[in-house]
Amino acid sequence: MKYDAFISYRRKTGFLMAQVLRELLKEKGVRCFLDLEQEHSGQFDENLFVAIQESANFILVLTNGTLERCVNEDDWVRREYLEAVRLNKNIIPVRYPDFTFPQEKELIQQLPDCMKMLDTKQGVLLSQEYLPATIEKIRDYLVDVEEPVSNLLQTDAFFQEGLKKIASVSGVDMAFHAGAEWQRETEKVDILTDIIDRHLKLRVLVNTGDVAELVCSHMRQPLKKYVSLDDTAAEWDELSKKFPQNIEVRISDVPLMHRMYIIRGKDGGAVNVKYYTYGNYRPSDNYHVTFYGTDDAYQLYTKEFDYIWEKASRPLGTN
Repeated sequence: MKYDAFISYRRKTGFLMAQVLRELLKEKGVRCFLDLEQEHSGQFDENLFVAIQESANFILVLTNGTLERCVNEDDWVRREYLEAVRLNKNIIPVRYPDFTFPQEKELIQQLPDCMKMLDTKQGVLLSQEYLPATIEKIRDYLVDVEEPVSNLLQTDAFFQEGLKKIASVSGVDMAFHAGAEWQRETEKVDILTDIIDRHLKLRVLVNTGDVAELVCSHMRQPLKKYVSLDDTAAEWDELSKKFPQNIEVRISDVPLMHRMYIIRGKDGGAVNVKYYTYGNYRPSDNYHVTFYGTDDAYQLYTKEFDYIWEKASRPLGTN
């Protein structure tokens, strides 16, 4: 699933609380879809139903007056709820202290049968005083929520956890100056072997030797011996020829100022980024962070890789 939960709410009375729920659940690793648009076009209507379909759970925020307008067939809360019922989603009512179920018999009769059952359906009572406990209880009611990969993972842990936890991995992308360690360090060779054994598509983007030298020359440790950039490029070329169905390598004149590893999945993925630092010869000291499929940063970095790959690189071995 692309999202762990879809949050439905009455804009007039539940907007702020819905935002609070989203942010606090995000801290728990729960990916939530929350509609923040003020107006709906026909296209956006369809996007809402797609988001419900792509969510494992449906959280209904019940605040004062939430259900009264649900007697109208075109009401958004009603339409979202009926879609969740139709798709057999796990529905979690979250009741605000001021919420009361409609008392007027005529109004109750106009509600869909599945909404009438909300009066007795077990849910979560939202308490601002004990908000952390409330969030934990909501988290306990959720189903099919995968534990997120940490956002501060070093390379080995990123791949080891990401390849396990990201659903339906479709491919892996790498971008760096040279990547000599990928055929020398045991842990990285294991990861590379795993990618090949899984028959995943691996795209490798490296800099030309002269461009990489402009940056790498400022990050070398005195007295340490390094593999030449040209030799490393030749090694990647040899590996791609050995596994042509798995590995494709391209070379770029655009200086790569940060290293990127991307695991692409059916419903998103993850990108691990490390920023190169002039004068620093210890890669582990460089700032690094991981972003996931629902983060805007994930989209930005994957688009950056795709742009350089398609528009500013060429197959290794060509001029």
